[in-house]
Parts: sequence; C-alpha cells; structure tokens
Amino acid sequence: MKKEVETTLLVVSANPGPVMDHLAALDRIGAYELLPAGSTIIHDRYYDTPERSFLDRAIALRLRRTGDSYLLCMKGHERLHECGGVERDEFEEPWSEETLETIIRVVGFCPGDSRAAAAGAGPEQALDRLGLQVIQDRQTTRIIRDIVDSQEPARIACAEMALDTVDYLFGPRAFRHFELEIEAKGCERAAHIRDITALFEAAFPGVLQRWHHNKLITGLAIEALSSRGELPACGGCPDLLLPVHYARIDAFISRLRD
Repeated sequence: MKKEVETTLLVVSANPGPVMDHLAALDRIGAYELLPAGSTIIHDRYYDTPERSFLDRAIALRLRRTGDSYLLCMKGHERLHECGGVERDEFEEPWSEETLETIIRVVGFCPGDSRAAAAGAGPEQALDRLGLQVIQDRQTTRIIRDIVDSQEPARIACAEMALDTVDYLFGPRAFRHFELEIEAKGCERAAHIRDITALFEAAFPGVLQRWHHNKLITGLAIEALSSRGELPACGGCPDLLLPVHYARIDAFISRLRD
C-alpha cells in the first residue's frame, strides 16, 4: 500500500479548450520546469456492491484500461495533507488473479472464491461474477508533464502534472470536465505541491480554482444532478460543464459530507 498526495485545479471557463491548450504549451511555471512525459487515453470503471458498501466506507475500487493493459486499484482513507493537498492510501497493480485476490481481501469483500471468478475471464467478467456493479464509467485524455525544480542540482522530478479532459459516461449522455492534477513524486516531496499549485493559481487567476473533490465523487454528483434535471444540456456532445454547474456540484457534495 502506498500513499499519494495531490492537488486538483478545476478549469473554470465557458471556453476551456484554449485554456487547456495554453497549459499544455507551458514549459515552465516559476522555478519549475515542465517536461513532456507523454499522453494517454484512460478508460476507468468503478465498482461497488449492490448495497454500495465500498462508498459507505469511503473506498474506491477502480478498473483502469489503457490500450490492452488493465490495472486494478483500491483507494481509501482520504484526508487533507499539511501541504494543502489530499493524501490517500492506494494499492494498484496490473490485472491478475493474484491482484484481484489481494484487493478483494483488502477491501473486506468476501463473496466467494475470487480466483475461481477470474479463471478464464476478462477483468470485467470476473468482477461481474463476484456480484460487483459498475457505478461510474468515464474516459480521460491525459497529457503528462514531469515537474522539475530547476534549483535542485539532481534535476529529479518532484511532481507530475496531468492535464485531464474527462468524459463522464451515463448511457446515451456524457459530460465533459477539465482539470489539472499535481501529484507529488513520493510523500517526501509533497512540500513542492503547495508552491506549484499557488504558481498555477496566480498565473491563471479565476480560471484555475482549487477543487477538493476527487473524480469519483464529482461524477456521482454530476449523475445525481443530471437525473434531477439540474444540469441542463448545453447542446454539446458531450455536454460541457460550465462554471454555474460546478457551483451546483460543489454544493451537492458539501451537503453529502455535512
């Protein structure tokens, strides 16, 4: 089990595309260099029991597909880090019978023989055999930058920047969300997160805003508000989330946490 520490900055704009392009073109922010580290398309599905027992315990079980590769991940014990970011426990490994068995044991779910469920099955089929249900389906286009403190002689990346264009998929309807994540390269480098985040906020005032909600809870709020008709269609495909929508999403999540 490892720990991750990250901050999230929401792109708050009626026209976020140019903002994302500007961010992707940056090669420096303050004393930090932003070095290209690739891009990828990620398909995430989150699973829970029919009773939503994982959500009740603030545990997230995620199956991630990138190309032909699958990763199974469990996250939990989310809390505020002293750097101002969010810290959480994370266990993530390539899909295998052993990984499934380990994660099922860690989350405390014992429906039967996880190895038997995985035998001869793909990841989705194995999780279905265990009686788990998909509670969120999303696709993310991610642009990655390694963040290097130019004042450090070793020039080792202290953090990773991920520019995420996220499509939340709800049957025939989808919503598009834009955010910037800054994740420390190890908890010992978490102090950099506060400085880097502040630099981005100062460089994009009012456009990049701190977002204290993870992608899972954000998507669940979007789904609930959409079902109530409180996130009206904007005529896009997918629908673009606007600043007024985020105020509703934030208020909805805040009520859940009170």
